[in-house]
Amino acid sequence: MHQVFISYSHTDRDKAAKLAAALQAWGYTVWWDPDLLGGDDFRSQIAAEIQQSTVVLALFSERSTHSGWVLDEAGRAAQSNKLVPVLIEPVPVPLGFGQIHHCDLRE
Repeated sequence: MHQVFISYSHTDRDKAAKLAAALQAWGYTVWWDPDLLGGDDFRSQIAAEIQQSTVVLALFSERSTHSGWVLDEAGRAAQSNKLVPVLIEPVPVPLGFGQIHHCDLRE
């Protein structure tokens, strides 16, 4: 079981990696898709990790706000009251997530 699940667009992989490393340095356990192994059923693995995580950080950028995967993962997290929207670029929080206080990591 991990404390933090990171949802992001693959084009933002460097930013996700930096955030994961910082969180791990602070002692948090983090799950993100590099933890998937060849042959894993990634859909069920992702669903299980979202369910088991304490918090889901959805990294919102120009690309991720158009990603079905990121929006679906954020939606599942919101339904479980685990979502923390994180702005990594100057974009509006996607529709449906604006009622949740977001973190601003654009700097």
